[in-house]
Amino acid sequence: MEQHMYHNTFIHFSAEEHPLPRSKSAPSLSMPSCGEELVKLKAETHLSNFLERVAQNFRWTARPPPRVPGSFAHPEACSRPCVHYRFGNCTKGSSCEFCHLEHPRPKMKLDKMQRQCYDKLNEPQVLSLLLPYLKHRADQQAIGADIAPIIELIEGRLQEASPLQQLGWRKAELLDRSLRRMNTSRLMELLVGHPKVDTNLADQLSLVFGRARSVIQMRSSVQELLG
Repeated sequence: MEQHMYHNTFIHFSAEEHPLPRSKSAPSLSMPSCGEELVKLKAETHLSNFLERVAQNFRWTARPPPRVPGSFAHPEACSRPCVHYRFGNCTKGSSCEFCHLEHPRPKMKLDKMQRQCYDKLNEPQVLSLLLPYLKHRADQQAIGADIAPIIELIEGRLQEASPLQQLGWRKAELLDRSLRRMNTSRLMELLVGHPKVDTNLADQLSLVFGRARSVIQMRSSVQELLG
Protein backbone atom coordinates (compact mmCIF):
# COMPACT_ATOMS: atom_id res chain seq x y z
CA MET A 1 0.00 0.00 0.00
CA GLU A 2 1.63 3.23 -1.16
CA GLN A 3 1.28 6.46 0.79
CA HIS A 4 1.68 9.94 -0.73
CA MET A 5 2.91 12.80 1.38
CA TYR A 6 4.28 16.25 0.78
CA HIS A 7 7.53 17.28 2.35
CA ASN A 8 9.40 20.48 1.51
CA THR A 9 7.44 20.82 -1.75
CA PHE A 10 8.65 17.35 -2.87
CA ILE A 11 6.44 14.33 -3.26
CA HIS A 12 7.68 11.26 -1.43
CA PHE A 13 6.42 7.72 -1.99
CA SER A 14 6.61 5.16 0.75
CA ALA A 15 5.72 1.49 0.28
CA GLU A 16 5.55 -1.35 2.74
CA GLU A 17 8.13 -3.99 2.00
CA HIS A 18 6.93 -7.56 2.02
CA PRO A 19 9.54 -10.38 1.84
CA LEU A 20 9.01 -12.73 -1.05
CA PRO A 21 8.32 -16.33 -0.07
CA ARG A 22 11.15 -18.77 -0.88
CA SER A 23 10.39 -21.43 -3.42
CA LYS A 24 9.90 -24.84 -1.95
CA SER A 25 12.16 -26.36 -4.61
CA ALA A 26 15.13 -24.07 -3.84
CA PRO A 27 17.75 -25.67 -1.57
CA SER A 28 18.58 -24.11 1.74
CA LEU A 29 21.72 -21.99 1.67
CA SER A 30 22.94 -23.68 4.84
CA MET A 31 22.66 -27.19 3.35
CA PRO A 32 25.28 -28.51 0.85
CA SER A 33 24.00 -29.41 -2.56
CA CYS A 34 24.25 -32.88 -4.09
CA GLY A 35 27.07 -31.69 -6.34
CA GLU A 36 29.07 -30.39 -3.40
CA GLU A 37 28.61 -33.63 -1.50
CA LEU A 38 29.76 -35.62 -4.55
CA VAL A 39 32.87 -33.48 -4.99
CA LYS A 40 33.71 -33.83 -1.29
CA LEU A 41 33.25 -37.60 -1.44
CA LYS A 42 35.50 -37.89 -4.49
CA ALA A 43 38.18 -35.77 -2.80
CA GLU A 44 38.12 -37.93 0.33
CA THR A 45 38.29 -41.11 -1.75
CA HIS A 46 41.23 -39.77 -3.80
CA LEU A 47 43.10 -38.74 -0.63
CA SER A 48 42.53 -42.15 0.95
CA ASN A 49 43.82 -43.94 -2.14
CA PHE A 50 46.83 -41.62 -2.34
CA LEU A 51 47.78 -42.30 1.29
CA GLU A 52 47.51 -46.03 0.70
CA ARG A 53 49.83 -45.79 -2.32
CA VAL A 54 52.36 -43.74 -0.35
CA ALA A 55 52.30 -46.22 2.52
CA GLN A 56 52.90 -49.12 0.15
CA ASN A 57 55.75 -47.42 -1.68
CA PHE A 58 57.69 -46.02 1.27
CA ARG A 59 57.51 -48.77 3.84
CA TRP A 60 59.96 -51.62 3.99
CA THR A 61 58.45 -54.94 3.07
CA ALA A 62 57.16 -56.96 6.01
CA ARG A 63 58.43 -60.26 4.60
CA PRO A 64 62.11 -61.18 5.13
CA PRO A 65 64.07 -59.71 2.21
CA PRO A 66 65.78 -62.28 -0.02
CA ARG A 67 69.51 -62.84 0.31
CA VAL A 68 71.22 -60.89 -2.45
CA PRO A 69 74.94 -60.28 -3.04
CA GLY A 70 74.50 -56.56 -2.36
CA SER A 71 73.28 -57.24 1.20
CA PHE A 72 76.31 -59.31 2.22
CA ALA A 73 78.06 -58.02 5.36
CA HIS A 74 75.24 -55.58 6.12
CA PRO A 75 75.52 -52.87 7.38
CA GLU A 76 79.30 -52.33 7.65
CA ALA A 77 80.42 -53.63 4.28
CA CYS A 78 77.25 -53.99 2.20
CA SER A 79 76.55 -52.23 -1.08
CA ARG A 80 74.44 -49.13 -1.55
CA PRO A 81 70.69 -49.47 -0.82
CA CYS A 82 68.62 -50.71 -3.76
CA VAL A 83 66.23 -47.91 -4.66
CA HIS A 84 64.14 -50.18 -6.89
CA TYR A 85 63.61 -52.73 -4.12
CA ARG A 86 62.46 -50.03 -1.75
CA PHE A 87 59.71 -49.08 -4.18
CA GLY A 88 58.87 -52.73 -4.82
CA ASN A 89 60.04 -53.01 -8.42
CA CYS A 90 63.55 -54.53 -8.32
CA THR A 91 63.87 -56.78 -11.37
CA LYS A 92 67.28 -58.26 -10.50
CA GLY A 93 65.87 -60.63 -7.89
CA SER A 94 68.42 -62.73 -6.00
CA SER A 95 71.27 -61.46 -8.23
CA CYS A 96 70.93 -57.78 -7.27
CA GLU A 97 74.25 -56.16 -6.42
CA PHE A 98 72.62 -53.54 -4.18
CA CYS A 99 71.52 -53.95 -0.59
CA HIS A 100 67.90 -54.95 0.11
CA LEU A 101 68.09 -54.40 3.87
CA GLU A 102 67.05 -51.29 5.73
CA HIS A 103 69.54 -48.48 6.26
CA PRO A 104 68.48 -46.25 9.17
CA ARG A 105 70.88 -43.49 8.15
CA PRO A 106 71.59 -42.09 4.67
CA LYS A 107 74.91 -42.78 3.03
CA MET A 108 77.63 -40.39 4.13
CA LYS A 109 78.90 -38.23 1.28
CA LEU A 110 81.58 -35.63 0.74
CA ASP A 111 80.23 -32.15 0.28
CA LYS A 112 81.20 -30.00 -2.70
CA MET A 113 84.28 -28.47 -1.08
CA GLN A 114 85.47 -31.82 0.27
CA ARG A 115 84.93 -33.49 -3.11
CA GLN A 116 86.97 -30.85 -4.91
CA CYS A 117 89.78 -31.28 -2.39
CA TYR A 118 89.66 -35.08 -2.58
CA ASP A 119 89.66 -35.26 -6.38
CA LYS A 120 92.88 -33.22 -6.56
CA LEU A 121 94.86 -35.81 -4.57
CA ASN A 122 97.20 -38.22 -6.32
CA GLU A 123 97.15 -41.97 -5.79
CA PRO A 124 99.69 -42.17 -2.90
CA GLN A 125 97.89 -39.36 -1.09
CA VAL A 126 94.53 -41.13 -1.46
CA LEU A 127 95.95 -44.41 -0.16
CA SER A 128 97.75 -42.82 2.77
CA LEU A 129 94.66 -40.76 3.62
CA LEU A 130 92.16 -43.63 3.69
CA LEU A 131 94.39 -46.33 5.17
CA PRO A 132 94.09 -45.16 8.82
CA TYR A 133 90.29 -44.93 8.53
CA LEU A 134 90.07 -48.46 7.11
CA LYS A 135 92.22 -49.80 9.95
CA HIS A 136 90.13 -47.99 12.54
CA ARG A 137 86.84 -49.32 11.15
CA ALA A 138 88.31 -52.83 10.96
CA ASP A 139 89.28 -52.73 14.64
CA GLN A 140 85.99 -51.13 15.66
CA GLN A 141 83.85 -53.68 13.79
CA ALA A 142 86.11 -56.70 14.53
CA ILE A 143 86.75 -57.42 10.85
CA GLY A 144 90.50 -56.83 10.84
CA ALA A 145 91.33 -60.38 9.73
CA ASP A 146 88.76 -60.18 6.93
CA ILE A 147 90.14 -57.05 5.28
CA ALA A 148 93.80 -57.74 6.10
CA PRO A 149 94.53 -58.52 2.40
CA ILE A 150 93.20 -55.06 1.50
CA ILE A 151 95.48 -53.42 4.04
CA GLU A 152 98.45 -55.39 2.67
CA LEU A 153 97.69 -54.30 -0.90
CA ILE A 154 97.50 -50.65 0.10
CA GLU A 155 100.66 -50.74 2.22
CA GLY A 156 102.57 -52.57 -0.53
CA ARG A 157 101.49 -49.98 -3.07
CA LEU A 158 102.64 -47.15 -0.82
CA GLN A 159 106.08 -48.75 -0.44
CA GLU A 160 106.46 -48.88 -4.21
CA ALA A 161 105.37 -45.27 -4.68
CA SER A 162 107.77 -42.36 -5.03
CA PRO A 163 108.38 -40.16 -1.98
CA LEU A 164 104.97 -39.24 -0.65
CA GLN A 165 103.89 -35.64 -0.81
CA GLN A 166 102.37 -35.00 2.58
CA LEU A 167 98.77 -33.82 2.74
CA GLY A 168 98.38 -30.42 4.39
CA TRP A 169 96.70 -30.39 7.78
CA ARG A 170 93.94 -28.08 6.55
CA LYS A 171 92.94 -30.52 3.81
CA ALA A 172 93.21 -33.46 6.19
CA GLU A 173 91.01 -31.73 8.75
CA LEU A 174 88.46 -30.78 6.08
CA LEU A 175 88.14 -34.38 4.84
CA ASP A 176 88.20 -35.87 8.33
CA ARG A 177 84.78 -34.37 9.11
CA SER A 178 83.13 -36.91 6.83
CA LEU A 179 85.66 -39.74 6.55
CA ARG A 180 85.56 -40.55 10.26
CA ARG A 181 81.82 -41.24 10.00
CA MET A 182 81.98 -43.52 6.95
CA ASN A 183 81.74 -47.29 7.13
CA THR A 184 84.13 -49.69 5.44
CA SER A 185 82.03 -50.02 2.31
CA ARG A 186 81.85 -46.28 1.74
CA LEU A 187 85.60 -45.83 2.31
CA MET A 188 86.29 -48.52 -0.29
CA GLU A 189 83.95 -46.81 -2.75
CA LEU A 190 85.92 -43.60 -2.40
CA LEU A 191 89.21 -45.43 -2.83
CA VAL A 192 88.46 -47.48 -5.95
CA GLY A 193 86.39 -44.67 -7.50
CA HIS A 194 89.09 -42.03 -7.35
CA PRO A 195 90.19 -40.96 -10.87
CA LYS A 196 93.91 -41.01 -9.95
CA VAL A 197 93.92 -44.56 -8.56
CA ASP A 198 95.32 -47.08 -11.05
CA THR A 199 92.62 -49.19 -12.71
CA ASN A 200 94.39 -52.49 -12.06
CA LEU A 201 94.83 -51.64 -8.39
CA ALA A 202 91.17 -50.62 -8.12
CA ASP A 203 90.09 -53.92 -9.70
CA GLN A 204 92.28 -55.92 -7.29
CA LEU A 205 90.94 -54.05 -4.29
CA SER A 206 87.35 -54.55 -5.44
CA LEU A 207 87.91 -58.28 -5.93
CA VAL A 208 89.53 -58.75 -2.53
CA PHE A 209 86.87 -56.67 -0.83
CA GLY A 210 84.14 -58.78 -2.45
CA ARG A 211 85.73 -61.90 -1.01
CA ALA A 212 85.97 -60.29 2.40
CA ARG A 213 82.28 -59.39 2.30
CA SER A 214 81.38 -63.00 1.54
CA VAL A 215 83.43 -64.21 4.51
CA ILE A 216 81.83 -61.64 6.83
CA GLN A 217 78.37 -62.64 5.62
CA MET A 218 79.08 -66.34 6.12
CA ARG A 219 80.27 -65.76 9.67
CA SER A 220 77.24 -63.58 10.42
CA SER A 221 74.89 -66.26 9.07
CA VAL A 222 76.50 -68.93 11.24
CA GLN A 223 76.16 -66.72 14.30
CA GLU A 224 72.48 -66.19 13.54
CA LEU A 225 71.89 -69.95 13.26
CA LEU A 226 73.68 -70.62 16.53
CA GLY A 227 71.50 -68.10 18.17
